[in-house]
Amino acid sequence: MANIYVNLTEAAGGVLTNGYGYGDDARDRATAASKSTPVATLTRANAVSQASDIIILNDGTYEEATFVSIVNTGMTIQAENSRQTIIQNASAGSRVIHTTAADVTLNGVILDAQNTQTGCFTFGTGTGLNLTLVGGGFLNPTANFITATRMGNVTMSGGWTASATSLSERGFVFSYSIALASAGTVSMSDGTITIGDSTGASDANRRAIHVVSNDLAGVSCEIYDMTFDLSIGTAANSQTAIYITDMESVKVYNNTITFNDSLVGTGILCDVSAIDNTDVINIYGNTVAGASGATGGIGIQCGSDSNTSPTGVGSLKSAQVYNNVVTNTNHGVLIGWITGATIYGNKTTGNVLGVILKGTTDCYSGGNVVIDCTGSGALRFKGDTNSIHANNLVIYNSGASVASAIPLYADDITAVVNTTGAAFYNNCVYANETITDWVVVLNALDTCTFNSNNYFADTGGGVSLNPYNYQGTPYATLALWNGAATVSNETETDPEIVDIAGGNYHVASSSLVATGFNWGDMHKVTGFDGEPFPAFDIDIGAVQGTDATNHPFHPLNL
Repeated sequence: MANIYVNLTEAAGGVLTNGYGYGDDARDRATAASKSTPVATLTRANAVSQASDIIILNDGTYEEATFVSIVNTGMTIQAENSRQTIIQNASAGSRVIHTTAADVTLNGVILDAQNTQTGCFTFGTGTGLNLTLVGGGFLNPTANFITATRMGNVTMSGGWTASATSLSERGFVFSYSIALASAGTVSMSDGTITIGDSTGASDANRRAIHVVSNDLAGVSCEIYDMTFDLSIGTAANSQTAIYITDMESVKVYNNTITFNDSLVGTGILCDVSAIDNTDVINIYGNTVAGASGATGGIGIQCGSDSNTSPTGVGSLKSAQVYNNVVTNTNHGVLIGWITGATIYGNKTTGNVLGVILKGTTDCYSGGNVVIDCTGSGALRFKGDTNSIHANNLVIYNSGASVASAIPLYADDITAVVNTTGAAFYNNCVYANETITDWVVVLNALDTCTFNSNNYFADTGGGVSLNPYNYQGTPYATLALWNGAATVSNETETDPEIVDIAGGNYHVASSSLVATGFNWGDMHKVTGFDGEPFPAFDIDIGAVQGTDATNHPFHPLNL
């Protein structure tokens, strides 16, 4: 292992041969080990390098004659001063750096594709190729920042950036195959991804980060503490900030995702159609924001949004989606065709739908806050079995009538599965506006259970003329649903929601306390990898039920 120094303005001994150094491999390698006698290009340094060498580049922009191909194991390319070194490829249509070697490290360097190269960094197709990136970043590829297949581990950290004025394909593409000798890990953190307008792009599924393991190779993925600023695609296409499928385990947390203009976007998508039954998914502490007035896309999606059961290898289990904030998208948080998922402590604002369970089994949504949802289902079941919405708070506070808003909604998926055993417990709906449609709609063909839910409309709005609807038929009270739904303790008393202007929604209802469901004082609950509850600035301690016997939800036991 040796250091090899590169300097744009100096060459070994001051004697240049073809702009590189002496032109003798052995002599250049020996002299370039000193900072005072460097070679002049990365290409020359790479040519005389050996396994585990560290190539150190002085400040400046290095425009190499062609892309740099790394073949030596354990190589490091390092900027002497972080982010002061830029590497370019003078020939058009290729990439900046390519590797077929294991264990490559980029430290503090910037790869600039100049909008003429297809990508910044590419992997070969060999197994076990590992990349470590610290700081630095990527600029202006026409296709991908990184493209990699059949590699081993990828670790990116240290304040890196990636920026493109447009992309015709995906940003970071990590593809794994069962041909790998061992499982791999993708870890991306402390980075910023900015993608400009790509309306002319050919790929209808542009994604900032795409991690896929096509043959269930047991790959794990962790993406956290990142910022996304995206304008990728047209409203007719699908754009996703983070797309993950087939991973053995996934953690996506503390990311901020912003979609600009009116583009349709999905913030975080874990696709269920090809994920096996052993996977563990944790998505928490993320913020996803669509443009003001946008109605497309999904904030966070685990599983499939299809109306038919996925045909993949199994159903995702053990998913936990919690403490996320979603604004201005179509669906806020969607869980689809999953068994045993938990959606906890999320906040959605200005979405068409709020928290949705679709084709799921034995799932739980609790402690969520849904504000100013405009569509049919702030809390919605669609074709679910034995799933529960409990201890959630729905608020309509814009001061204007909402024609299509339906706070609680249970429905079936035609010819696939009926909503069987769905239950609404201890939810509170507060309306500071007139809900002109329905408060509760039950279109499912099988029974649902409603117990101790609370609906209140203050003087600033009005009570819906048709609060309850079953199979298209209005009823004055839930009790008239007879065998269609099991109902008790439904009330329309003031739940004492306070400090709405300050954003501190606190609920305390004597009627609920009297029926044994104590919504309690304001407090926070810890758990879920040590993250506090809630992560956002609304106190929803009041919607945490304590009756673990009749309503099996207790935050400390999750």
